[in-house]
Amino acid sequence: MASLFSKVDVSDPQTYAAGQDGGSLKELAAAIARGEVVTEEQAEKWSPKQGKSPKLPPATFEPPPPSMDYRFTGLSIWLEVDEDEAKPVQRLIDKYQTLGSEPSFPVHATVLYSMDPALLRAGDPEFLTEKLAAVVDSLPTRLIFLKPKKLVYFPYPKSADNGKGFGCLMPFFLINMSQPLVHLFEACKNSFPPDERHGGRDAGVRRVKSEASLLDLLNRQEDEEVEAAPKWTTKRKGFLEPREKVPTKEFTPLRRRGRVRSFHSLTSGKAYTPHLSIAYLSMSRTDIMNERVCEEIVRDDPDTMKTVKAKWLSAWWTEGKVEDWKRICRV
Repeated sequence: MASLFSKVDVSDPQTYAAGQDGGSLKELAAAIARGEVVTEEQAEKWSPKQGKSPKLPPATFEPPPPSMDYRFTGLSIWLEVDEDEAKPVQRLIDKYQTLGSEPSFPVHATVLYSMDPALLRAGDPEFLTEKLAAVVDSLPTRLIFLKPKKLVYFPYPKSADNGKGFGCLMPFFLINMSQPLVHLFEACKNSFPPDERHGGRDAGVRRVKSEASLLDLLNRQEDEEVEAAPKWTTKRKGFLEPREKVPTKEFTPLRRRGRVRSFHSLTSGKAYTPHLSIAYLSMSRTDIMNERVCEEIVRDDPDTMKTVKAKWLSAWWTEGKVEDWKRICRV
């Protein structure tokens, strides 16, 4: 026994036990303190191996969760929401961006995006402020309200839009179209250079496969009634009497006649689909964002469906990843 403990100082067993980590050494010291006979087998079990560290379980490597790797481009025009009214939606953005290991961003409806900075004096703040102010001054009203009508789960793969998709899960609140929003969009499109989707002052709006497939989902929800123009015919009351124009049938909502709108086009061909995105997540993060989650959000947090007021028209530098976004100016 002496040879077994020749390198272990147990002259004061209680002090020895108190200064060690782990129950085995404490048990060994306590047995010696009680004057018990310690067998070689017990000592082997209780004492640490000289010159060796305790055996630890093998380390396991867990790769970090996948993140969104899409890099945005250029300058964008946003319609930002009053901060107090935006709190319910901002909480959603903060929550799901954090769950997805992505940076947060303010509540906004994108008006134009990915514009070429070279056409806007490289994003000069004074220049952009003047242009935004001119847009605002041209609007018939500055009271613009955003009324959510549905939370859409929207996977947007890179293959969409002829290879221009963001490669992410992009759930968003679809916003009811209104005349003030149409006026705002038209004023911005006519004042700023073409963006990635809308081709400038005179160009029509492209319709692509991803928009058409999304349209099938969006039109399940009723939009504001858009009345079709009536067809007119002439009807004679009698010989040499003036002809009277009468409608051949009553107004019929367009959606009931099977005429549906593209994701980025109204019947006029010059409009867009306003929406409030609540996350930009890796396509693989369906564990935290999916159709069921969207349904639960609307059910459990009805405040997110409340109408909110737009407060700012702003220009953003959206070059790079989400963490690189920076506000340039707002009016």
